[in-house]
Amino acid sequence: HTYHILAGSVDLIVAGRDGREKRIASIGPGEVFGEMGIIDPAPRSATAIAREPTACEAFTADEVIEMMSSDPAQAMALLRSLILRLRSSNRKLASKSDLGPPKRPRSS
Repeated sequence: HTYHILAGSVDLIVAGRDGREKRIASIGPGEVFGEMGIIDPAPRSATAIAREPTACEAFTADEVIEMMSSDPAQAMALLRSLILRLRSSNRKLASKSDLGPPKRPRSS
């Protein structure tokens, strides 16, 4: 299922390399989680834990796909939420690991 938070907040947790739990995001009203299951049936990559009393609207993958074709404004809101979370994740990754300048291909 995909969940749209109506009220409250949720922490998204993953297991770190050392096996300890690590919070990767805290999300609130208007945001969505569980959306990866719409596209990828692989096991969940994160655990969602309510931080306070929280109300969510649950959608199956088929319902989300139907909504995307019947309600483009709602589909854009979902995509906007996902893009903002991806952008935030990219910033966090960039600040934690500096891989140095990009490697240039050698000319022959």
